[in-house]
Amino acid sequence: MRTKIFAAALAATALSTGLAMAQTAPPPAATPTAAPMAEKPAMSPAAASTKFMTVLPSDQMRGSKLMGVDVYGSDNAKIGDIDEVILDRDGKIQAVVIGVGGFLGIGKKDVAFPFSELTLVDEPPRMAAAPAAGVTAPANPNPNAPATTGSTATTTTTTENDGVPDRATVKMTKADLQSAPEFYYSARSATSATPNTAPPASRTMPPAAKP
Repeated sequence: MRTKIFAAALAATALSTGLAMAQTAPPPAATPTAAPMAEKPAMSPAAASTKFMTVLPSDQMRGSKLMGVDVYGSDNAKIGDIDEVILDRDGKIQAVVIGVGGFLGIGKKDVAFPFSELTLVDEPPRMAAAPAAGVTAPANPNPNAPATTGSTATTTTTTENDGVPDRATVKMTKADLQSAPEFYYSARSATSATPNTAPPASRTMPPAAKP
């Protein structure tokens, strides 16, 4: 009899302890849910029909980088550099303005001619010089790198299109452009800068008075 009473009391104690723990235990954390992705705003019809460019094509260049490009003449002597690019209303390049002569911008003369007269040149990729046969390459600071001895093969450094020509050439010399007419950005500037070379008007002197 006592054994049954003891077992019943023990079961009641365990039940009450379980109920107390269940009441004091914190609720399980809610599983985080991914935030909904923001929808892109709808494009206007004009934007939807536009062919956007994402990468500079290899056959095109950056117009802003043309300014400052060195220009060389037919004798391979430097003439000057590109100061300005002239466009038409359709965005096509019509002419370039070259700064010729002068020193530190003083006495420089602007000359303009058609863009078609200009040839843009990209330098060939540079070749890494190969050490002479039998010469040991300098020690590699990385002790885990494999050791190399003797001559090494010549490697070519390839470069991607950066949209900037290395230089430009024309089939004229610096003397030719120095003799060319100067370029002005407005007709008013050209008129005010043109010297008056007309001969002075002849004046008829009155006859000398007779004594």
